[in-house]
Amino acid sequence: MSSSGSLEQVIHDRASLIAVKELENKLRRHQIVSTEAIAQATAKTVRTVISATKVWQLDELVRIIRIVGHHLQNAHPFEPVIGNVTRRILYLLREEVKALTTLGTGAASAGAEAPSSSGTARTPPHPSVVQSLAALSMSMPASPASSMHASFEMPVTPAPNRSFSISDLVFPSSTMATPPTCANAQSAYTSDVNRNATVSPGNVSSPLDTPSQDGSESPQRMSDSMSSDDDAIPVIPSHAYQLKPLLIQAIQELLDEFESVDTSIAKDARDHIHSGEVILTLGYSTTVQTFLRAAAKHRKFIAVVPESAPSFAGHEMARALAADGLSVLLVPDSNVYALMPRVSKVILGARCVLANGGILASIGAKAISMAAREHSTPVVALAGVFKISPDWSWVSPERLRTGNQGPTAQLVNYASSHTLAEKAEIENPLWDFVSPADIDVIITNVGEHPPSYVYRLIQENYHEEDLNL
Repeated sequence: MSSSGSLEQVIHDRASLIAVKELENKLRRHQIVSTEAIAQATAKTVRTVISATKVWQLDELVRIIRIVGHHLQNAHPFEPVIGNVTRRILYLLREEVKALTTLGTGAASAGAEAPSSSGTARTPPHPSVVQSLAALSMSMPASPASSMHASFEMPVTPAPNRSFSISDLVFPSSTMATPPTCANAQSAYTSDVNRNATVSPGNVSSPLDTPSQDGSESPQRMSDSMSSDDDAIPVIPSHAYQLKPLLIQAIQELLDEFESVDTSIAKDARDHIHSGEVILTLGYSTTVQTFLRAAAKHRKFIAVVPESAPSFAGHEMARALAADGLSVLLVPDSNVYALMPRVSKVILGARCVLANGGILASIGAKAISMAAREHSTPVVALAGVFKISPDWSWVSPERLRTGNQGPTAQLVNYASSHTLAEKAEIENPLWDFVSPADIDVIITNVGEHPPSYVYRLIQENYHEEDLNL
């Protein structure tokens, strides 16, 4: 993510600047750990900045959002969700601009197509209307319909004195005069329109339009020239001021989506887990926990959880699932391959989903996915849409080597191993890359998709101009 400009140059509100600085410090100190919490904090901070800014132009808003996202990403260079949320907000901004532009263009075209009261010819009436008016004039000569009929100049023989019936409009009686034909009525109406057009106000010349005797322009022409000059002055469209409120509302809807991601993913859990199955998961993930808890309400199954050394996140996951009433089996990491023939399905929580359908998951996920492929065991990945990233650098060897390291104190006790700590190179990787060939389906909060469909989700949630921030 590259962007030019400092925060002080684009953020003039002190409260917004302090909010961005505070989030930067929390990200540097790793005070916010979960991806959902980081996504919510990023969206709230950008919303605070947009609320306080006094610009409405698209280019300026895009520049401000990019600079804020750039500084937040630099504070935590190895967290993909910061860039994903920034791209998503930029996409929402562009969609709101497109909607407002369409609305403004539609209103302008509707106003241009509106007929004027003096320069538009009347539409001829339908022939059935002409016949109905003729019948009414024959039965009620003094009615307003007769005067309207008289304007068509269609002479009608008066009917005998009798009461009017509604059936006369459909089947005129033999005692009534034969109504005029549609062709005669149409020609009479056309001649009437032409006669009225000759005396229309638009054809009458005004004294103001004639030039004066001294050769100077008339006042009317001078006013017309002044109005044409005024039209050349650019005017800010009124709907442009609605952009910021609509964008703030869209960000709030995005925050609501973050809060309901786990619930949306877990709503179809019963369709993927069946009674009597053995489900293997890895590490601690609130998304996987919610998914298994929702399935346990309708199915009876066993959850197998490896320890996930050296962080031992599997212990926390096993305790959480046991508290939810599930049957849990906590096993060492070395027993995964031996247990794989008994496993019905592998469910992994993804930290990041790449454009090719691969995922970043807890360390050990690569070995589990390879063992599952060897035994033809389905592998299911769970991830919210906000975890889908178009950035390929997250799987580069340099990024995985430098930004994928946990605390080495989990492996070595420096107090009792001075020689080992001084002479050995200690690595503690946190995440594994699982290729799309080892994944069967990815379940998101907008549905379940094969890994090959991820590129489509990127097009639906990010704009092509924002893929490289």
